Amino acid sequence: MKKTEMAVEGKPKPKPVLWVATPQRLIAIDMSKLKINHYEFPKFEVLPLPLFNMLNLAEKDFPFGMSCFVRDSKLYMVGGEKPKPGASPLLFPRQPREADHDKLFGDRGLSPYVYVLELTGLDSTTDLDLRKHHTSMLAAKPIPIVEEIEGKIYVLSGTPWQAEWLLPVPTFEAYDPSIEQWKPLPEPPFHEERWPSSQIYKVIYHSVVGTAIYVLALSDRDYSDYYYSYNVNEGNWKLIGKSVDKLPVPYPFTPLCVE
Repeated sequence: MKKTEMAVEGKPKPKPVLWVATPQRLIAIDMSKLKINHYEFPKFEVLPLPLFNMLNLAEKDFPFGMSCFVRDSKLYMVGGEKPKPGASPLLFPRQPREADHDKLFGDRGLSPYVYVLELTGLDSTTDLDLRKHHTSMLAAKPIPIVEEIEGKIYVLSGTPWQAEWLLPVPTFEAYDPSIEQWKPLPEPPFHEERWPSSQIYKVIYHSVVGTAIYVLALSDRDYSDYYYSYNVNEGNWKLIGKSVDKLPVPYPFTPLCVE
């Protein structure tokens, strides 16, 4: 979820836009028309969102389950999984082993591609012209985790909807916008075996605290949660263990980014 301001010709104030990316849709919301419901009505009422526009990604032949980041007035969407044309994207979360991937797209239907949308001007909300970027990740990333730390973009593979495949390597990499290059990073312990079908480890939550990424992963071997950290300056993964007491903040896996 990202907030930007859209310049409108002839008006002194820009118009605020709230960008919301779901696994299947990219939505532009007119924040100037958002209303706060103070429960003044006898019956709870859910008001419709004041949309500028909405892009159904799967219907328009884009990958399902991309993640996003904003940089230099541009919205970037990365990774995801591509259903075969005509296949219902609803099969991905509901019946993942029966999902029909486009095997000719990316790596077995998993996407390494990056798409970009210019956020300046009226056209950004009226056209939603999402275009493929000239760089791609080194490997496909299903349901990726994306964070910006000290000017670089870090992308970590999630667990794909189509869960019986090995994850493409590297499962963790960084993008340096200053030179427009991707760099492989050390494989996280929870992805080293790369067997999503056995669910040996899978990412549950993550947070960024300073220059470190903290991850909570589940082990099916002993059905326990394990905490890991990756410091971008040190360049290595550390196993913290099962105890939350060793983490830097009390509730690190609520959505947050602490400087």
